[in-house]
Amino acid sequence: MEEVVIVGAGIAGLATALALKKVGVRALILERSKELRTTGAALALFANAWVALDTLGVSDNLAALYAPFESGYMTDVKTKSIQEVHFLPNSRNGALPRAVHRKVLLEVLAEELPPNSIRFSSRITSIETQVEHGFSICIVTLDNGTIIKSKVVIGCDGIHSIVARWLGLRPPVYSADRQCVGCPYYDIPNFQYCFL
Repeated sequence: MEEVVIVGAGIAGLATALALKKVGVRALILERSKELRTTGAALALFANAWVALDTLGVSDNLAALYAPFESGYMTDVKTKSIQEVHFLPNSRNGALPRAVHRKVLLEVLAEELPPNSIRFSSRITSIETQVEHGFSICIVTLDNGTIIKSKVVIGCDGIHSIVARWLGLRPPVYSADRQCVGCPYYDIPNFQYCFL
């Protein structure tokens, strides 16, 4: 019996497991890949991300590797006009945005977890809820026949989420009118971001 099972060892899954560790809850992370999926572009992490990473205790590891940036450029994808954007330090922690390699972020998060927190090559075939001794528990079945019982299952498994299907959530909606390069999503139509 596991306290918490997290499906997906991406940034969200590792950060969630680390946050739970900070409050004394052990989580088992199930990842279908054979290793951390460290390929991908750099991410621009803004003030809220640095607050979260500081709370998780890993911001210093990353800040030592990546310099902050004070400005960048925003391009209107329809008109192709370019506008310079300046960033002010966050009033809470003085943080400025930094571009961080996804691989390094994943490795830093994973290093802070207890040994054997991540089970790689774990392909989930089903999740169901059962009642045992008067309590609801989650039964996670893997393709190799392994059955894992858990009090809680958290889905951090991306767009083709088995957890979302188990919960009965609708598929994600594709929105083609916005693009974002190297930074979090902002709800400003027709703009593409690229920060230096």
